[in-house]
Amino acid sequence: MALKCFASELYDCEILLRIDNTTAIAYVNRMGGVQYAALHGIAKEIWQWCECRKIWIFASYIASKENVEADRESRIKNIDTEWELSSWAYEKVISEFGKPKLDLFASRINAKCQAYCSWHRDPDALAIDAFMINWKSEYFYAFPPFALVLRFLRKVIADRACGIAIVPNWPSQPWFPIFMDLLVSPASITEITGFDCREIVGESYRRKKFSDSVIETLLASLAESTWKQYSGPIKLWANFCRETETDIYKASANRILEFLQMRYGSGASYGTLNATRSAISLISTNDMTNDRIISRFFKGIFRLRPTKPRYDETWDVGIGFEIRISDIIKTSRPGAFQSLLLLPYFREQPRLCIASTLKRYLEITKPLRGDCSNVLITSRKPFKSASTQTISRWIRSVLAKSGIGPEFTAHSTRHACTSAALAKGLDISAIRNTAGWSKDSQVFAEYYNRPIKSGRKDFAATVFS
Repeated sequence: MALKCFASELYDCEILLRIDNTTAIAYVNRMGGVQYAALHGIAKEIWQWCECRKIWIFASYIASKENVEADRESRIKNIDTEWELSSWAYEKVISEFGKPKLDLFASRINAKCQAYCSWHRDPDALAIDAFMINWKSEYFYAFPPFALVLRFLRKVIADRACGIAIVPNWPSQPWFPIFMDLLVSPASITEITGFDCREIVGESYRRKKFSDSVIETLLASLAESTWKQYSGPIKLWANFCRETETDIYKASANRILEFLQMRYGSGASYGTLNATRSAISLISTNDMTNDRIISRFFKGIFRLRPTKPRYDETWDVGIGFEIRISDIIKTSRPGAFQSLLLLPYFREQPRLCIASTLKRYLEITKPLRGDCSNVLITSRKPFKSASTQTISRWIRSVLAKSGIGPEFTAHSTRHACTSAALAKGLDISAIRNTAGWSKDSQVFAEYYNRPIKSGRKDFAATVFS
């Protein structure tokens, strides 16, 4: 903090730090250490800050008795100044109203957003005193001191700002009626507790010329859990439409995609965005279900941020190895589980046991792996993840040494193993599931199921029995 405050404009120089803590001196002068990870992190941050400015720092000792003013200030403990919303409560708030970009009343200790306004001088703050800037440009988060709530509300009205405010339910206060007026005023702050999702949906049906009795029946078709699921997305969509001056019921595909992209940028998952699309389609007069551009957009979302189910089956203590494929592959699709390869121990013939071989392989290659998390690594330095071309070459080499003809490629193992599994009586659904094909897929029947050459019978029986 001292460097940021007093040396922010210095460049290409040397700075002497006088410190009364020998541990801090050691970590600064040695550019970190191994005993305390937190102190190492601070030292690293300090030196990286200096490196960008070509500044060299050196710390020397100063006794506390000679460092009276700084020592006194560092020992002040004021537990009343750093109020904040608990982490679990804040996560619940932003899941309901969206993620804000600016914390108006914060410090470097309790800021909820990367950009924040501080009351005291702070080199990392966007501004000192939030009331000195315009709030309209950013979706804000505010937990104002209780004494400033009235001033805060007047500023919201003046700037026509939109954001999340945490205030006490305090009817006796003079600002409380103003706050309640803002809650019911669609022209001002729109993050409102009394938002009626049913009324929004009902209005969309009225615009489609349905009678009141028909609308009542249509609204009853949605379960209470569905209303809760749709309430948040429709609320955010309403806020977006007010900010962009868009008709909430007649938005174009371009405007809907802008909103979905904004939600994606704030970290929304594929499932969340899909639920948002369903919620908007419920009130939109335009057909979103068959819109090819929106469908194409969701295909892109799936590839960029694929759904990852926690698990599709429980674990087996004696299975051996489970290899889960996390990357997007040809058979990946929304709502489907990724392929899972199970390698059981073959204890009857240990020399042919793939699980035991893999275990030994991982033990031998552990010192060579570094940060590589893939199973197979190259056999030459520098050791790294083996590419698909390299693995294909290895498979072809093994096939050749096993007496398999050169006309068969590495990909032919997929034909051979699935065809052999079917020939041995394995259920077709199990084959489709293992290969990543859907339950109605005809890919296996049309492209992969092949008759097994009788000349290979002895080899296949030995390896796969």
